[in-house]
Amino acid sequence: MALATACFVYSPDICGPWIDPRSGTDPYYDRFLYDKPTLYGLLGERGIGVVMATEGANSFRAGSASSQITVEARHADAYGVPGLPVEMDVAELGIVVNRARQTRLDFNNQPPVINQASVATLGNDKERVHNTIFEPNGMGIPTYNLEQLDNGALAGVKSLVVKRRAGNAPDGVLIVGPDEAREIMSQLDSDHIAQPYVHMSGKFPRFVRPYSAQDAELFDAINQPGRPKELRMYNFWHNAGGQEHLQQLPAVRVSVPGAIMGEATWTACDPEALPPELYEQSAVAFRSIARATGAKAIYGSVDWGFDGNDGSAHAVESNMYGPFLIGRREHEDVGLQAYTAYADLLTRAATAR
Repeated sequence: MALATACFVYSPDICGPWIDPRSGTDPYYDRFLYDKPTLYGLLGERGIGVVMATEGANSFRAGSASSQITVEARHADAYGVPGLPVEMDVAELGIVVNRARQTRLDFNNQPPVINQASVATLGNDKERVHNTIFEPNGMGIPTYNLEQLDNGALAGVKSLVVKRRAGNAPDGVLIVGPDEAREIMSQLDSDHIAQPYVHMSGKFPRFVRPYSAQDAELFDAINQPGRPKELRMYNFWHNAGGQEHLQQLPAVRVSVPGAIMGEATWTACDPEALPPELYEQSAVAFRSIARATGAKAIYGSVDWGFDGNDGSAHAVESNMYGPFLIGRREHEDVGLQAYTAYADLLTRAATAR
């Protein structure tokens, strides 16, 4: 018998085809967490049963008791695709993992939700993250709304990046001068912000190194000027009864030349070579988000960029909406470490109550 059950919530409208060697396709493909068989297998080894709610928020409904919520789900098979149907009381679940990105679930930590509404809303709002998390902790890139641009906040700034407050893709990102930024933002809605442009297309600082000698060839091939780069610090955070558990794992992302963090190559880096501040400040950001939202379990990242002129590190953004997790397709060793860390987080959170 399983120690607890993890319920992964999907909705078909956000999923694309995935070739399954047994059935041909999987309508619940998850490009951000693509290796479901590995993750679900790791959970099974830890005594955690896995079910998949495949209709998003429509999977949940009021039960017979006034306080009861039930979920219609399906057992996940060894390939990570839906199997036999099951209906469960939500209170009986150990943890809910929200992979339906348009569905903002929150059960007030009963059970805990990874990507719960309050965490996702705060963590992916660049203006709120800067004002409430990054700036008070001395990290991040200054972030301006239109009113601040009009009030002369840009003395000495030559170029700005204009982007959506809650965007996590390169679509609509512009690099412009201050006057053009004011003009563009005056024509856009309030969901846009501007940040001083940081040249992140130089080579990585020397402390960002290949994970091993076997990775040096690929690392050197992508670590070239003209390709935007960032370091993603994954954080797997859980708090149970005041006892904090935090596991961190870095990876690097290098985009194609000329892109603004678009199509990219992912690989590992040497975790021991990184400055301790990158780990410490990433942890501070997660603890701050947890305090602000009351969350008991969070999976997400702080994405760091490095100024190509002086090598200085800047927290570019946080990603709390279930960011892409490096897997064995990108790096066999570190990919397995990442999925293992995620399985450990889900297991701790699912069995803590």
